Amino acid sequence: MNLRRPWVRILAFSFVMLLAAAFWAAIRVIVAAEPDDANPSTSRHGPSHAGALLQPQQMLEDLQYISSVIQQVHPAMSSRSALDEFAARADATKAALHQPLPAWRFFALANALVASLQDAHTSLWPPGAGTLPVGLSWAEDGIVVSRVLDPTLPIQSGDELVSLGGRTPEQLLAHLSAWIPHGNAYWVKAVGSQYLGNALVLQGLGLVCGQDTGEETVRMVVRRPTASRPDSVQPRESGASQDSDISQVPQGFGTPAEPPQTSQESQAPPSQEPQVPQESRIASQASMGTIVAAEVPIWSGLTITRTVANADAATGRTFSPAAEAGLRPGDRILKADGAPVLSTDDLGRAIQECGQEGRDLTLEVLRRGQRLEFTVRPIPRRDPGSSETSYVIGVMLGGVPTSEAEKRPWFGWTIDRSAGYGLFWLDECNNTKDYRRAVDEFFAAVRNDGIQRIAIDLRRNGGGDSMVVSAFLKYLPYRDLRAPSRSTRSSPQLSQQRSFWLRSLTWIGETFFNGRWFPYPIQPRAGANQLFRGQVYVLTSWHSFSSAVDFAAILSDNRLAQVVGDPTGGTPTEYGDTLNFTTPDTGWDFTVSTTRFVRPDPARDPADALYPDVPVPTTMRDIREGRDPVSEWLRQGE
Repeated sequence: MNLRRPWVRILAFSFVMLLAAAFWAAIRVIVAAEPDDANPSTSRHGPSHAGALLQPQQMLEDLQYISSVIQQVHPAMSSRSALDEFAARADATKAALHQPLPAWRFFALANALVASLQDAHTSLWPPGAGTLPVGLSWAEDGIVVSRVLDPTLPIQSGDELVSLGGRTPEQLLAHLSAWIPHGNAYWVKAVGSQYLGNALVLQGLGLVCGQDTGEETVRMVVRRPTASRPDSVQPRESGASQDSDISQVPQGFGTPAEPPQTSQESQAPPSQEPQVPQESRIASQASMGTIVAAEVPIWSGLTITRTVANADAATGRTFSPAAEAGLRPGDRILKADGAPVLSTDDLGRAIQECGQEGRDLTLEVLRRGQRLEFTVRPIPRRDPGSSETSYVIGVMLGGVPTSEAEKRPWFGWTIDRSAGYGLFWLDECNNTKDYRRAVDEFFAAVRNDGIQRIAIDLRRNGGGDSMVVSAFLKYLPYRDLRAPSRSTRSSPQLSQQRSFWLRSLTWIGETFFNGRWFPYPIQPRAGANQLFRGQVYVLTSWHSFSSAVDFAAILSDNRLAQVVGDPTGGTPTEYGDTLNFTTPDTGWDFTVSTTRFVRPDPARDPADALYPDVPVPTTMRDIREGRDPVSEWLRQGE
């Protein structure tokens, strides 16, 4: 071949570039994990109510589909003994589906089968069937109320959870472990508060009462620290009761909770038992704080979660017609314009009809067990970029509004010159150009300011693309870096959801480059004078999962960083790279892993989490006071 001819040179150059692209893609496949979705709060499908009855044929069809997909796709099923054990468990579950069951009960049975794999990536997501208007956060020493959306409740942010539906935090953790697919208990705590906010899960755990009255509630008992003694709140001993009205008797999985009981020595006659009205008054005083009980309503998808001010296109006035009419968060809409409201579409049609006809809209709502009627006049609103006029009443229905604290950019950095460290936070693994540019700018600022300590904060990171670590490796001194190795199981479902080209690159990467990390030109390195040779910390928490754990493990296993904070919710060696599926009848979403990942240094296994070199736990008091103990540790230095 005569390379002096232009067309030959062009062909040769194109061929070389094609090989380089294929090589680069293969390396990406080796180190990149799947995009993760660790949010179990909602699903696009499923029965609209947790108590909706499902027929045996429906459930059998869905369970057979779930079981068949897992057996064909999941890497653990390559073992004959594991396959036989899972198949026997699936058959036992099918035997329980001989009669109609409520949706929550079937979900409990199907989810227990999925969770038996002990793989947090293989999950059956609970469908949205209502939410609890109280946010909970698990801390090292208990559960604390982090948010209250219903202004009528006496519960406050910072209260310690004593019991939920008669269950103590210890009992809740034990029961949730059967519901939440996990590799360790830290992940159960990390996402447990989201599961406890889901009506279907609450039903399945037997925590719900009031089904016969039309307003489902969950009894919540909290302890409010005495203002004069903020230091008095200490971790309880496991199973210790601080309130004689709280049941300490474990309940059977998936069965309705029994009435609260106490020991024979402390049980008072029925007439003397403390009575807590629905408005939830203070029940008793304790040396460690005030005990408060409340019947917390479950907000359905038709419950007002927030009133929203809109600009009236006719008058220019900005207000919420619903709020002015007296509607408030927690009101569940039952009827609109005299007709039952079964979906948001029903309400939307009634609003548009009344608005177009210029008449008031009558709404019947359920508020704390009472049916109330309100009259609202819809106002016109012109949406940006549209010439059409729509009508609104100024409400948000269903779901949980995002708090301001959760709205920070998913990556960013800061330099604390007085404390002598730089911090880069990364809340999702998304290997974008803007992210890589920010890492370059971060290290440039670190050099300019002479910073010798940096921290990479992965405490809110649920995973994504493991290649994000390459932006930091560019500036770290290493030789012969080890990367995670992986093994993918082939299946018909993998062929359907992944292209032939991607499957081929996966095979090339796993066959020839497994567990190896390639430097420049595949992974560009900074110049010797730009490498950071100071102390590197990786900050982790129970919420660090999947690719975030890969990120931390690559730095930790190659002795490039110290891990600080809490153990990770994900395991360093794990299953992942999921495929997405939907059950044929209920329409519930679920994911199944296709690949087994092994950490860079297998000699450090077995390990159910990436444990910190410097443990810095977060306590209830830290959450209550808005304090970040890890940041305080960084500011104080080693």
